[in-house]
Amino acid sequence: MLAHRFSTLAATALVLVSSAAAQADGKFQVDPTRVDLAPDAPTAAILVSNEGAEPLRLQLTAVRWRDDVDGGIQLEPAPDVIVRPALVEIPAGQKRPIRVGLAASSGALEGSFRVFVEELPDRRPANGGRIQVLTRVGIPVFVAPRRTTTDLRVTVAAVTGGAATVMVEATGTVHVKVATVTVTAVSGEGAVAWSHEETGWYVLAGALRRFGVGLGRDVCRAGDRITAEVVSEDGATWTSPPARCEP
Repeated sequence: MLAHRFSTLAATALVLVSSAAAQADGKFQVDPTRVDLAPDAPTAAILVSNEGAEPLRLQLTAVRWRDDVDGGIQLEPAPDVIVRPALVEIPAGQKRPIRVGLAASSGALEGSFRVFVEELPDRRPANGGRIQVLTRVGIPVFVAPRRTTTDLRVTVAAVTGGAATVMVEATGTVHVKVATVTVTAVSGEGAVAWSHEETGWYVLAGALRRFGVGLGRDVCRAGDRITAEVVSEDGATWTSPPARCEP
């Protein structure tokens, strides 16, 4: 939750969207919720619909998007991506197109950005202790690299303290949206002794992402090897080399 100070007390809720169309707290809808740009397709449109009963004021900004190893989002200004208009007012029940454009050439790795659609407070006078809840939606924007390759390197980096640390590195030139990370304990005879699945998320091009998976009780007594399997949103699969699982 991010907070801003306005003449009327307001709270801003941040939503990072991943579905085909996003409904922002019943106030506005954004479609699509992902934008892909390339030198041969340098512009795209986002359609914002006001689903509420009052006029809606929005501010739009583009930022460069990076993730740290634990998935923490790092944002910084992005002159490479232009959003027009940057400020828009949409009457109740109406729609407005927003143009997103590329202002730089492609690089060796895919560029990752977010366009934030942020609700601004209405112009009505403050009424006592009224709290206005505002919504801020983040839309992923990807800029295609000069050459597209998709690959991951998956390793089980450590099995300690009742947990397995799985490292996932995007070694291709584009991101991979990880659907699941599954850790499995296998016995010396090759039988599956234990398995657990975690939900994944984006691994950006050139980035390394760490997933921690808790191990069940006595897992390493039942199975002496641990492997990790990563499945992407489109069904591609990568498996780690086995790692020792010691009680």
